[in-house]
Amino acid sequence: KFYDDETIIISVENKKVIFNKFNKKLKEIDERIKKSRKQLTEKNIDIDQLIEISVEISQEYEKLTSKYIPAERNLISLFNKSLSTLILEEVPLPKFLLRFSSEFEKAGNDLKELKFLNVKYVNGDGLDRHKVYFDEKNYLPLEFSSSGIQSVLPLYLTVKYFAQKHQSIIIEEPEQNLFPKAQKETVEYIIEHITNENRLFMMTHSPYILTALNNLILANDVKNQKGVEAIKDIVEEKHCVNFDDVRAYTIVDGKSIDIMDKEDRLIGINLIDSISDEVNNSFDTLLSKLD
Repeated sequence: KFYDDETIIISVENKKVIFNKFNKKLKEIDERIKKSRKQLTEKNIDIDQLIEISVEISQEYEKLTSKYIPAERNLISLFNKSLSTLILEEVPLPKFLLRFSSEFEKAGNDLKELKFLNVKYVNGDGLDRHKVYFDEKNYLPLEFSSSGIQSVLPLYLTVKYFAQKHQSIIIEEPEQNLFPKAQKETVEYIIEHITNENRLFMMTHSPYILTALNNLILANDVKNQKGVEAIKDIVEEKHCVNFDDVRAYTIVDGKSIDIMDKEDRLIGINLIDSISDEVNNSFDTLLSKLD
């Protein structure tokens, strides 16, 4: 339950496509289960085949589950090397963080390399497996990289990995430890890897995240009205977002308020960015005292 009136919850999904694919997949799984039960009853299936089918069905169900990218993802770099020791000593780490650490390792082993924010991640050998290269030769282990890199690498890596294997992705505070320009690029990266088969949820406190997303929504409308050439050199077509696929809510006194501006076809950011007006007014007032 949220009580922070600055929290914005964003959902990006093509509901019709998602619903149809979800129903179709459930029906396929249900038919396979029924078929397996019938074969088992009729003794037309051996134990190895039963195990194989069970594993396949379990994997199909797993694809329908949600994956959570927590705000605490930057801690992964700090205890990654000693995780087994921490578990053995029964250090009370949150289960969601342990799960995410496991997913981060899977993503790194699967992808091996990833270019992002003018650096390159390489999953290598030895203790310094998670390396961040700043040029062709020089690198830092993840735990010695900047706080922004420690926060954004687990996000970038798992977003790409999850989008290929799971239906729903939940990201908490994508803006964490990032300058506004990097926040913009992070929104574009996330949108680039999300497909019609995914549901994306983001919780944010940043007006830059909302503004970046609004630019992608506006770019999509311009593209639809004027053609791709109209947005060339401004926004890449693969980053465009359909307004009708987006939902945004702010939390006030524990209640959600829809902030989608259907007239302008944008996310209304005035609520979260109202502090800017307050700061500017204070500045103008103070400046006037010098006259």
